[in-house]
Amino acid sequence: METYKIILKNLVSQQELPLLIEVDEAEKTENIIIRAVFDGHEVIVFDYGYFSAFQKFRDEILLLGYGIKCNGSLPNAVQSNMMSATDKVYLVELGKKAELKNIVCIWDYAEVSYFPNTKQQNDFVEKWFNNLN
Repeated sequence: METYKIILKNLVSQQELPLLIEVDEAEKTENIIIRAVFDGHEVIVFDYGYFSAFQKFRDEILLLGYGIKCNGSLPNAVQSNMMSATDKVYLVELGKKAELKNIVCIWDYAEVSYFPNTKQQNDFVEKWFNNLN
């Protein structure tokens, strides 16, 4: 079980608050399980892939009116199939291939001004993929 300290941003008041999350990184089951308790809510999600579990978690947090200020919340965060069991993603740019130097931890702090949901993030990834040279 890993714990990560992340920053949530209230999408209405713009107030930021710290949150401690727990991640079972396929230690007890074959799934990645992400859990957090805050503001009277318990959010628990799971998925076989790490980034897809993160996306479910992020979408639940968005529905509660908060964004997560971390690399995984950036619209250009992409995870390859070979990375699916890890907390790593690429931060890609349109027209450029993913490079090792662009690998970051999903949970590391990032200054995020726009908080996309999974569909919006997947739309960017499709656009990126279709624009590779």
